Amino acid sequence: MDMGNIGGSFARPQYTSQKPAKRTDAMKLAEALNAQAGQAAETPEEMRLREQQEREARKAAEEEERRKKLQQKQQEKQEQLAMLKQELENSNEQAEAIGDEFKVYARCLTIASRISRGDTVPLKDMKYLAENEPDLFKQAILLRMPNDHPKKHKSVLDDDEEQQTEQTSESGESAAPEVSQPTEQAPGIPEEIAAEE
Repeated sequence: MDMGNIGGSFARPQYTSQKPAKRTDAMKLAEALNAQAGQAAETPEEMRLREQQEREARKAAEEEERRKKLQQKQQEKQEQLAMLKQELENSNEQAEAIGDEFKVYARCLTIASRISRGDTVPLKDMKYLAENEPDLFKQAILLRMPNDHPKKHKSVLDDDEEQQTEQTSESGESAAPEVSQPTEQAPGIPEEIAAEE
């Protein structure tokens, strides 16, 4: 046995096989699509350009959609604002009307309380009360208390209301409704006092 050959040099086989280049899934898909379409395979640079263009197109579409949604929201807010302005105007008109009605009623109450206390009230105030609150006028006349020292009051009406009262009385409308005397004696008044009146 030749021991020298045991640890000696012997030729090692040389492997010359080259490994194939790794292909990515995207490349495989692109090659398959191109093969089906009868076109040559895209190079990786062409694929990158195409993918970049697709991304830019998607971003542009998303931006356009966002812009449309924003415009729609702005339009809805403008419509809501217009509705709120209209409601505010309506409520202001109603408040003014209610305020005017309240002023008229407050003046009528003042006049009626003066009449029922037996104080002297200007004729135009009595006409105003009779036109605006005829029931209150009747009650004030019926509940009028005798007063030995009546206080003479000035008119509670403004100049505008005085002119309106005068115009209605001049136009032929009855300024004061007819107040009928009660046929029965009011409860709580003795018969002697009722007979004196």
